Amino acid sequence: MNDKNLIPDTKDPLKADGINVYVDAENQNLLEPDAGIYKIWCNYKGEIKIYEGYQGQWEEQKQATISCKVKADTNGYQIELALPFSLLKKQTKSDFRINFGLVEYSLGTNYYEEIVINSNATSSNTWLHATFQ
Repeated sequence: MNDKNLIPDTKDPLKADGINVYVDAENQNLLEPDAGIYKIWCNYKGEIKIYEGYQGQWEEQKQATISCKVKADTNGYQIELALPFSLLKKQTKSDFRINFGLVEYSLGTNYYEEIVINSNATSSNTWLHATFQ
């Protein structure tokens, strides 16, 4: 991400520039988050939060082992995540859905998430469809 003004909030890691990765591991194609639908947050400092859907809401999950490599410099940052399907309770190489959101945060004023065009962050039926080959 090309971002020369990286903003952290030391009291809340969610209030920082970063990314959200959304995964519907079993291709449930739902209108709102529920069991088996995940949101993984990683900020430019490498701090991670994991959420699973529950009756239309995101519930934070216990920290799991996720490989998150971050490279930040004066021009911005790069984030590389490795999400094991076991974390997502996925057993087979079946189709799944995925979405991405880039987050720009301005200390004390704005939180803006730019998600994949024509998608909704809480509706997996609007996310990208992925197939194992």
